[in-house]
Amino acid sequence: MTSPIVISAGQCGYDTGQLSSLVQKAGGTLISTESIDDTKKLCLEKTPALILINRIFDRTGESGLEAIRDLKAMAELSEIPLTKRRQFA
Repeated sequence: MTSPIVISAGQCGYDTGQLSSLVQKAGGTLISTESIDDTKKLCLEKTPALILINRIFDRTGESGLEAIRDLKAMAELSEIPLTKRRQFA
């Protein structure tokens, strides 16, 4: 059995490290993406169990809400659970 894949979209390096540790402890694998397009491509290739979306993508400044709309509009991805991460700073 392969471990579940979690895609972390638009997180900063520190958050990616923290999330990766948590996902690994739960038996999964975290893969990070830096843009909406990269996230879409990876989701189509890997079929993740969960997608974690940052409110604003750290490197590109893209909107997490836009990413959610785009991903949910794609029939192949519409059933994959996703959540927008909340920033506390």
